[in-house]
Amino acid sequence: MFNERIHRLLKEISEAFADRRDPFNNEWLSKNDVSIDELHQLTGAVSSILDGFLAAPKETQVLLLSVGMAASSFRG
Repeated sequence: MFNERIHRLLKEISEAFADRRDPFNNEWLSKNDVSIDELHQLTGAVSSILDGFLAAPKETQVLLLSVGMAASSFRG
């Protein structure tokens, strides 16, 4: 669905949010050499992911939150 680079950047965005950092600040964008096109892809992907989560039944939301929490615990 996403190319390897966008997938990696989405993972880094998730990690930044988990650490209460802003992944869309100039420093992060420059450090990761994010182009304007990639930024549009990333913000569109985050928006779609959130829309899908919010549109999902409550049981699915609970499952997704559980999986997300488990995945973030392996991150360290």
